[in-house]
Amino acid sequence: MRRRSAWSSARRKSCPWPATRPNKTDTRNQGGTTMATLLKKPAYRAHKDDVPLRRARPSAGTNDVPLSVQIVYGTETSMMFAERGAGYHTRPHRHDAEQFNYILGGEIWFFVDGFGYRCRAGDIMRIPRYKVHWAYVLEGGESARVIETHTLPLIGNHEEARKTSVPLLAPDEEPRFVVNEVIPTPPEEVAVVESRAFADPEGTASPGRPNYYVNLAKVTSRRTRPTTTPDSEFKTTQRIYGMDTSLLFADRDPGYHTHPHRHDCEQLNYILSGEIWFFVEDKAWRCRAGDIMRIPRGKVHWAWVKGNENSAVIESHAPPLPGNGPEARAAAAGLLAADEVLTDDRAARNERVDMSAAEVRRIETAAMAEEEAALGT
Repeated sequence: MRRRSAWSSARRKSCPWPATRPNKTDTRNQGGTTMATLLKKPAYRAHKDDVPLRRARPSAGTNDVPLSVQIVYGTETSMMFAERGAGYHTRPHRHDAEQFNYILGGEIWFFVDGFGYRCRAGDIMRIPRYKVHWAYVLEGGESARVIETHTLPLIGNHEEARKTSVPLLAPDEEPRFVVNEVIPTPPEEVAVVESRAFADPEGTASPGRPNYYVNLAKVTSRRTRPTTTPDSEFKTTQRIYGMDTSLLFADRDPGYHTHPHRHDCEQLNYILSGEIWFFVEDKAWRCRAGDIMRIPRGKVHWAWVKGNENSAVIESHAPPLPGNGPEARAAAAGLLAADEVLTDDRAARNERVDMSAAEVRRIETAAMAEEEAALGT
């Protein structure tokens, strides 16, 4: 019997970080540096437990309520695990990065271009590139736990932030970071925007408010198997996209196996539960709950759920990967303003790579043996 999706509880109530390493004897360290050296392969994987926790007052903050963050990044996207305490409030700011927020627990208000959005567990909120925005966790409530992606990478405006963020990069890769820009705004203007939003939390009396958020439970779910590997088991997916990034919530059955493919976008995977193998070119990474795995743009890769339990993964793709074909695209939820259109030339697509089953098995056998030997399993 298939189990319930790992994030189903987050749609209804607050939930803790689903990121505790199940095997405390695992020898991987921060960013996978030592393990990558042992295996002579890029440090594309890190475990959330190994990412330094930084607790600081944000540069755009209006009070002393701190923000606790853990950040990993690739060349095109960063992923941040953030917890904001009750009373947390930022000043209006902007950045040259599209931001996606998946709320795991608590409640947080986002204000974008004069409109307010009340977000709770299970909501996904998009903030377009360079839009003026700020956030507020109301006093007296619980802290808000959010997974955020930024395209381009946003890791902080000072040296400490960069030192505590973990790169998931090959030695020859170099990211391009963006920074927050505080927008001087009179406090009374901020108060007017917030008061108007608090009086209309569902936005029903706010004509012209862009469709920047959705609850995951309202996103169409598709159950499919890879067309290029007909002996594979199924996966259940939900897709959300903006102009620069898409999110994919994927629950893969035991035995799910894709054919080698590639796409013109960077992919970051956060494993919520279960175990999944990722193969990138001729190397393998065994990923478990709490791991973050990066697949660089254009790299040949595939995945295999080799064990006997489902694997639930949150994936980000930049540029967006809304799915191949009209059915997949129609099922995906676009968090776009009325004047925004994700055209085909801006969206990425999966491209099947011609590789025989025998060659796939040869690579998998050698790469998994190398990985398991290094992990001591």
